[in-house]
Amino acid sequence: MRLLQVASCLGLTESIENRAFAYRLSTAALSLRECYEGIAEISALVLTRIGNFPGLTFLESRSKLDKSMLPLQLQIEELFRRDLNSVEAVPGHRQVFTDFQISIWDRLTEGSPLSVSAPTSAGKSFVLQAFIESILRRSDRAEFQAIYLAPTRALLWQIATGLASRLTADGISDVSIVTVPLEANSDLPPRALYVMTQERLNAFLTAFPNVQFDFLVVDEAQQIQDHSRGVLLSSVVDEVLERSPLIQTFFAMPNVINPEVFGCHFGINNLIAMRSRESPVAQNLFMLRRAHRSRRTFEVSLRSEHTPGDETLGTIETAKACATDADTLAQIALTIGRGESNLVYANSPGPCEKIAEQIADGLAASRTREHLSSLSSLIAEEIHQEHILVAAIRRGVGCHYGSMPSLTRQAIEEAFSARELDFLITTSTLLYGVNLPAHNIFIHKPRRGNDTPIESVDFWNLAGRAGRLGKEFEGNVFLIDYEDWESRPLEGAQEAIGSRDS
Repeated sequence: MRLLQVASCLGLTESIENRAFAYRLSTAALSLRECYEGIAEISALVLTRIGNFPGLTFLESRSKLDKSMLPLQLQIEELFRRDLNSVEAVPGHRQVFTDFQISIWDRLTEGSPLSVSAPTSAGKSFVLQAFIESILRRSDRAEFQAIYLAPTRALLWQIATGLASRLTADGISDVSIVTVPLEANSDLPPRALYVMTQERLNAFLTAFPNVQFDFLVVDEAQQIQDHSRGVLLSSVVDEVLERSPLIQTFFAMPNVINPEVFGCHFGINNLIAMRSRESPVAQNLFMLRRAHRSRRTFEVSLRSEHTPGDETLGTIETAKACATDADTLAQIALTIGRGESNLVYANSPGPCEKIAEQIADGLAASRTREHLSSLSSLIAEEIHQEHILVAAIRRGVGCHYGSMPSLTRQAIEEAFSARELDFLITTSTLLYGVNLPAHNIFIHKPRRGNDTPIESVDFWNLAGRAGRLGKEFEGNVFLIDYEDWESRPLEGAQEAIGSRDS
């Protein structure tokens, strides 16, 4: 109870470190809520004070709270804070945001151009899509042209599907979601969302030299620094801004220390930069180190920023020997991740498929899932009937990489998001905004492709997928044989510096 008193006080501070510690204390205490009366209610108070309403909603779904046991003053405080963070994007339905989300919403509704940097799990995209939906509900917007720029086809599809689902559920049927360039001289829909990569938008702008826009979103905006694709991204954004002087802009990115740089780069003098390092889901970092000369035993420790050194927890032993990197990832994921939602990071499609095959082989035949037979059949048709995923999918194991056929990749994303798959082995496609959070993430000697060791910012972007906002309080990141990695991302900066050059 003393710890919860501390947490309730720290939750009132502005310090990110204090608020994170309050979150850790209050959510950890929930494991004892059956033993001590009032723990769930006090934890709810702490979540309210730090503005973590998705976490509070999750708590309310798992525990029957008796808020009347709290003093009246604290009950009023909870109601007041909830009201401050509530918006009615859809008539009759109030959405409660985190403190950071509500600050984004307020600036968007003011019409301000924004540049927002925050961790992967902060919910930037959720509040942005809610804002777009609210605009499309307004009767005075008979015409509305918006661009949503995404760096990859995988992310493009996910955004388009999410927006389509939201609009359909809300009864908005007169908005076209366009993901490919239209033919020149064809009639443009009066209300449209163009969800495109920079290459597709470039072709669209060429075909329609006079089209203007009302709203521009540049997702994963830090990609402007990436070689030739970054140059093209800068070029199409410049073109859109030149054509549409009254356009509202929104640049979104993870872990960039100076989001204001986009105002300088594109000459947007009134751009408001917003930056947060606070994540509404906690990540635990576990270090797994191979025991001396052993191929099956790994020592496990917990790394914490609050204590010097790693805290030793014990050892685990895999069912089979770990002779190769692929063996190691597969066997550790099997040992720790059964029954959970798991992402396993692989450097390229070859190892990705090899790890998937090993995990599937390690699962009992009784785990075959007949309801995934249609997805298995799709893979047989789209790739090859002898492909390893044809059998692996039926045991709840999938792969995700860029060269995979789009229809197959999209179906696998849906199955994993729906918790029909327990294991997803993925390459660096996960670094570019695809929203596939999981309870556990397993990483071993990570590279971007076969050539480049992963850097600190990319690592923390990847680690941010651990823990599903609104569905759990924390996620786990397992770092295997960290001493053997070519890079040391834990020692580097968690945020990148946006370049002023293009």
